[in-house]
Amino acid sequence: MKKEEKSKNKEFERGTVKSGKKYIPNGIGRGGFRPGSGRKSNQDKLERLEIKAIHDAHILEEVDVVEVDKATGGTRIVTKTRVQALLDVLYSEGHNRKNIAAIKEYFDRTQGKPLQGIQHGGEIKTEEQHLPTKAELAAAEAYERALDEEDEDE
Repeated sequence: MKKEEKSKNKEFERGTVKSGKKYIPNGIGRGGFRPGSGRKSNQDKLERLEIKAIHDAHILEEVDVVEVDKATGGTRIVTKTRVQALLDVLYSEGHNRKNIAAIKEYFDRTQGKPLQGIQHGGEIKTEEQHLPTKAELAAAEAYERALDEEDEDE
């Protein structure tokens, strides 16, 4: 019985901060252990890396593709990666059948998607120009005259 009481007291002391005679639970601005604190596990990152590895292996997997030989008119079996086979199908669909969506998809996959254009509506605000007052103009003219006089004296 005493061992259980001691372990309970240790857990109680570990989870609280002693302030004078009164025990204050953690989380009231005194620091200490917080549930859920600390470094997070890398489980999400590991799962994403695993899925990416499976995806990359699937894309680079070699498949047999039946192609029509243009010279003889017969068919032949060619081994290609899945990506290359997909690009060949998109190219032939776009070129032979004038399928615009296939052409767009082909270029997006080979050249990358184009940057989105920026659309701007409304006025373009610029800084207001400061128009000099008569006094500022007179001061600038006097300064120019003084510089000209110094140049003439030299």
